[in-house]
This record gives sequence, C-alpha cells and structure tokens, in this order.
Amino acid sequence: MTSKERRSCKRARLNHPVMMGINGRIVRLAEILDAGERGLRVRVTGQSGLQVGHEVEIFSLSAYKRIDASKLQCSIAWQDSDNFEVGLRYIQ
Repeated sequence: MTSKERRSCKRARLNHPVMMGINGRIVRLAEILDAGERGLRVRVTGQSGLQVGHEVEIFSLSAYKRIDASKLQCSIAWQDSDNFEVGLRYIQ
C-alpha cells in the first residue's frame, strides 16, 4: 500500500493498547493508533525482528491469556522505525 493509498482511506483514531504476537508467541506491547477498512497503524515497543511481509496477531490486553481469545490476523505492510510504527494489513 502506498502512502497516498493510506491517506485516502478513512481512519478512526483508537489509541487502544494491545499485544502483538508472531508465530503464536506474544512478543511485544503495542498500541493501535488508528484503524481503517484495510488495516491498522500501530506503535510498537520495539521493532527488532519485524519486517514488511511478516504475519502478526493482535490480541486485546484483557483477552490474550485466554485460550479462546479472539485475535486479529494481519501482515506488516510498512514500517516507520523513527516513530516505532508499523502499518498492518488485515488478512482475509
């Protein structure tokens, strides 16, 4: 997704804390900054090991320890290391 496409999508501001997982493991605390019909913009506590194309899971902080907790499957579409942000695209 290009930066122009990101800007053209309507976004809802959320500022919602979540956990981000990779390969079934919770790896970092994150915050959903905003969401749109195609994906999320997320600030993460650290970006080491995250690369464009990686698949990640987003869990609610209150639900991530439950076995039946719902999770959101996404892939990393872009990253901004200076601001500790990643763009996530929903996986259908």
